[in-house]
Amino acid sequence: MKVRLLERLVPPGRDEEILDVLGFVAPSFLVSMIQATSDCVKILSVDGRILFVNQIGLDELMGGSLAEVRDTVWSAYWPAPTRPALEEALDLTTQGRHIYCELPRETVDGQDRLWALNMTPVFGEDGQVAAIIILSRDLTANRNYAPLGE
Repeated sequence: MKVRLLERLVPPGRDEEILDVLGFVAPSFLVSMIQATSDCVKILSVDGRILFVNQIGLDELMGGSLAEVRDTVWSAYWPAPTRPALEEALDLTTQGRHIYCELPRETVDGQDRLWALNMTPVFGEDGQVAAIIILSRDLTANRNYAPLGE
């Protein structure tokens, strides 16, 4: 499957601007924001293992509980034809790049969907990528999307 990966450029210093604004925010606020979004939010280790999935992500894409999916390989939840593109996108993200791609995948209940994936590196204090945040949004209703094989 050929997938176009788009790199999003983040201006230098942008992270510092965000930290200046969010420095006063309590961790519980950030947790509430992650759980409140209609996007599926995943946090992966740099080797692609699941550290966290918000509730909508568990309900729509993963099935089961966080305890059941934690430390499993995220790309294994995607259809085989999409995995090479996912692995390439993850590799680029671990190199510090912000990546956007669109890939098809069924929901837990078997509905074909087209997903927009925004992959963003999380940098540690040492400047190295320490984790990956992935936001997945269902684009199906916004596009003339035909499931794979049709």
